[in-house]
Amino acid sequence: PQLEAGSALSFTSASGTYVTFGDPAKLDLGLFTIETWFKRTGVGTPNTTGSDGFTSALPLVTHGSPESEGGTVDANWMLVINDASDVIGVDFEDMATGANHPLSGVTPIVDNTWYHAAATFDGTTMRLYLNGKLESSLVTGALPRSDTTQQAALGTMITTTGTPNGYFQGVLDEPRVWNRALLQTEIIANINHQVTSGSGLVARWGLNEGTGTAVGDSIATAVNSTITGSNFAWVPGAPFDLTLTPDAPTLIAPANAATNVAVSTPLTVHVSDPRDSNL
Repeated sequence: PQLEAGSALSFTSASGTYVTFGDPAKLDLGLFTIETWFKRTGVGTPNTTGSDGFTSALPLVTHGSPESEGGTVDANWMLVINDASDVIGVDFEDMATGANHPLSGVTPIVDNTWYHAAATFDGTTMRLYLNGKLESSLVTGALPRSDTTQQAALGTMITTTGTPNGYFQGVLDEPRVWNRALLQTEIIANINHQVTSGSGLVARWGLNEGTGTAVGDSIATAVNSTITGSNFAWVPGAPFDLTLTPDAPTLIAPANAATNVAVSTPLTVHVSDPRDSNL
């Protein structure tokens, strides 16, 4: 369904305001896709994701927080901005040792600009996408802490006991959580739409309330909440207007500035299209 008109939730201060959903079973995930539209508007309050995770992260959509190492107090998944490098990031702590597995993107995040971020894990490889394009990937060699007792949240990371760590300053819209790793083509197919159903979609907060403090989940069994703190505003939603064009051709042969190349040598390039449409 395409429900593009709507609102979004703006965290207007560098600290103190967030949304927590507790620890519902449907968000305890061994495989996942976490995605959201976001627009950073200020410095926020960064925090580490763990002793061997990101040293400075701004939380976007999370299920976990730095806490004690090992056991069910470890983080299941955390989609963040790696504040040290100004790029998107994803991290989890693993079932075996509690070690972090941070993965950073490569494209700098510019303030007051809308982006779509997505992080996937298929049981082996974690991948990060920005505006539908693959930023980076990591073979983790471990599984995320899917039995965590930590809390899920928007705009912060929350411990088992409910303590928030770090705050995002900016706007979130259309956070979605899936219990499987979406393909890049699936991410692109949904990127410019609000999505209320789909195979593996376990939570979706459309943030279309536009008033009050309630935040509703449109996927059964719904995980609803209220906004904690007063530094927020309801603002116009994400534009859902990304133009996804084929990647620029890359040269294969002959090499740029090559000499002594025969006149009849063919020019060979590689072309690709993230939408998998005809070229």
